[in-house]
Amino acid sequence: MKNCFCGIAFLAVLFTGLGQGKPFGPAIAAIERMQNDAQSSTPRIRKLALDSLKVFIEGRPENIEAGYARSLGLEGMDFTGIENWSERAIAATSLGATGLPEAFDYLTSLKVTDLGKEFHSTWAAAQNALRSMQLERIREPQLKVEFLERLATDWSDSNSASRVQSWAVDQLCDTGVLLSLSVIQQSIRGRATESEANEEIGFCEARIRIVRSDANRTQALASFLKNERNPQAERLLKWAAYQLSLIRDAGAAKAIDALADDLDKYPTSSPEWRRFRSLREDIQHYRDTRGKLP
Repeated sequence: MKNCFCGIAFLAVLFTGLGQGKPFGPAIAAIERMQNDAQSSTPRIRKLALDSLKVFIEGRPENIEAGYARSLGLEGMDFTGIENWSERAIAATSLGATGLPEAFDYLTSLKVTDLGKEFHSTWAAAQNALRSMQLERIREPQLKVEFLERLATDWSDSNSASRVQSWAVDQLCDTGVLLSLSVIQQSIRGRATESEANEEIGFCEARIRIVRSDANRTQALASFLKNERNPQAERLLKWAAYQLSLIRDAGAAKAIDALADDLDKYPTSSPEWRRFRSLREDIQHYRDTRGKLP
């Protein structure tokens, strides 16, 4: 079971609406740079990047070292209202994505009180990042499943439970853990209305069927993309395309390219062209960023 940290562009979409995020573009670019610099072989740059991500998470970007802030394009930026910025949550996820021991230690010791009054989305993102790092440290597949199942029904932290549960369920669904279906159903029904729960459970079951259809994950996802063109299945198509974009091999890239070619065959005046617009945009993004993500 391979855990995934999403790319910055995806996170920007994911967290849009959670906060005001006024200077969204420059701040996102700065966070991406900080995440990359945290992997630097130069100790000073690495420390600057990690420290800067931490103070950004805590809503204190004015404390970023002046020269580094200038290089990030943050010098002179108006940070009014940063307590509400969704970029703080993105910074928390990016810190976890570094996979560094310093990031793990920081997220482990982080407290709600470190984040100010408007802490909810940032705290939830930080807890997700920490759980992701904890999952990566577990080597035995069955122990990974047990860890995720516990999180899927854990309400001990009311400030992050729903987000962490949702993440844990997604991990189980996306890796095809059929034996966890009862736990998945319990988790979803505990967080959603009946109609919403039925839809989400159905979505999960479909993902499990897809990934279990072939022992080779790339082949399972590619086969689905090749054979499914029902507009009602667009959510699954978008999911499968995203999952393939995370796989760094020629087969995955070929499957994404084949889907793009098929979608381009629809006349621009056709209903299919309009229905699959969002999917086409996703695929174009995956092709544009191919080779750029770690």
